[in-house]
Amino acid sequence: MAPIGDSILQKQRDIGKETCPVFGASVSPNITYDTILIPDNKVYVRKNILSFEKRHRIIFIWVQNSTAKALSLLTFSVMNYCDEKYDFGLLHPESRQLFFLFFHFQLVKGPQISRPQMWVPKEPIPQDFLLFPSFDNFHGFEIHIGAIPYSPYITAEALDEDHQSKSDYVLFKDYSGFEIDMLNTAAHIHNFTYQIQNEPNGFWGSVGTNGKWSGVIAMAQRGQVDMVMSTILQTYPRQLVLDMTTTFWYDYLVPASPIPTLVPQYLAIIYPFSLHLWIFILLSLAIVPVVFILAARFEYFIFKSPQIYKKMRNWISVRRSCWFTYGTFIGENEDTEIPTSSAVIWLCGSWFIFCLIITAGYSSKLKSFLTNPIFSKSINTIEDVLESGLPWGMVNYDELEQQMIEKSNDSNIKKIWKDMEFLPFNALPDVESAFQSKRIVFAYRMGLQASVQSGYSTQDGFSFVHISEESIFMKNPVAWNFNANNPWKFIFDNHINKCIRAGLVDFWAKKSLDQLKIDYLNKGGGFTGCILCSTHFLPYIYIGITVGTLIKKNDP
Repeated sequence: MAPIGDSILQKQRDIGKETCPVFGASVSPNITYDTILIPDNKVYVRKNILSFEKRHRIIFIWVQNSTAKALSLLTFSVMNYCDEKYDFGLLHPESRQLFFLFFHFQLVKGPQISRPQMWVPKEPIPQDFLLFPSFDNFHGFEIHIGAIPYSPYITAEALDEDHQSKSDYVLFKDYSGFEIDMLNTAAHIHNFTYQIQNEPNGFWGSVGTNGKWSGVIAMAQRGQVDMVMSTILQTYPRQLVLDMTTTFWYDYLVPASPIPTLVPQYLAIIYPFSLHLWIFILLSLAIVPVVFILAARFEYFIFKSPQIYKKMRNWISVRRSCWFTYGTFIGENEDTEIPTSSAVIWLCGSWFIFCLIITAGYSSKLKSFLTNPIFSKSINTIEDVLESGLPWGMVNYDELEQQMIEKSNDSNIKKIWKDMEFLPFNALPDVESAFQSKRIVFAYRMGLQASVQSGYSTQDGFSFVHISEESIFMKNPVAWNFNANNPWKFIFDNHINKCIRAGLVDFWAKKSLDQLKIDYLNKGGGFTGCILCSTHFLPYIYIGITVGTLIKKNDP
């Protein structure tokens, strides 16, 4: 017996092209969620009817009788065959009236029939507000939310094993974070309660090789929860299966590395110039004497005069030419008579100008490097990571960036992926190895900032882990996602827009980061002032201790 999916595809292949009596579209070559079922079980391409939201899909069904053929075909083709999205539609065969299905606060036991809308093919499509009625009060309805604690978006404490339920979900308590602040404000304004469920494997969700979704995205797609939140990065595949709200934040993948360290001060004599400039200077000191010798010998070869040789003998000598070149460069030179030869005069003048520029620039920079401490280069880009000599790692978030890294043709990114070490997931990215200069950690910037605030910074804001501001790929929009065609999305869109315009999202995000530092300090954490003492200041500390000891010994 052929699989149901194959038989449906064969039915479509057998159907010739004809005009759709509803929308005038041609027959679809494959079953997708852009389909409409009409009499005779024919599948047609469906056009979008919601001008303000292209991702919404509504299935219209028109039948001639009450037979269940169309319903069964609908179930196999649209509802279950394409396991990426669930579109809800319902028909009433006897009266041939169209009913719209959607979620509502009064529907406690799942989707049910809302109010019917009269529609026939010859009449225009109902207005949008009829499809998604507007309301502001949930009357205490409990919304089920899928989330993964990830600071500072959502922070929570896991319950003890004794208090965990027998379900597949890990239970948390004491939820906080700036997304919780946004949610609590919406709950207060629109009069609803909520229950947060956590995906047991700690994945946000992606499409597997079998076409199935995973993580909290799958929970919303299957209808286990009404919406998902907590760092839900918006990608094209997710927009195909869920409806996203207004973007309220942007996050992106960056490296966290040890802070730049002080370079020993005795190296200040070479720091004014880069390596390439030093090589150029050394080559100049080696080549210029040869040029002087060749120019003097060539001029003597042309004239072959004893007087010319007497003037050129200092320049024909290898020792004297080398000494003149080096002595002029360091600002010291013996009394060497410059000949009247135009060639050698031009060479000497050019060399004097070169030495003047180099020595003036070097002396001014040397004073600066001797006066101010020198720090090593901070790690901000992929190239900096490769040049650092440190290993690197990241948590397997199963997000789009990791797929981009894996499939990238860039040689540097290929090297990064090849030697990548995968780290265990944590609600706060583990930056301890970066603090100890053992590893560079790739993670999302807001999560890294939360980790630094939670134990790797001083009270006045000095950070002991460097977080790059340069995104490896792109900045990802963060939003909440509702299961398909859920009318609550528009309510939350309005709420999020008001919060953004009022500056509350930025305020709550900063408050969440500050609260992490306050909680850490209240627990007795924090770095002492001694850790700020670097090797740059140690000689002065030792001198001060020695002088103090001698003064104390000489005290009567």
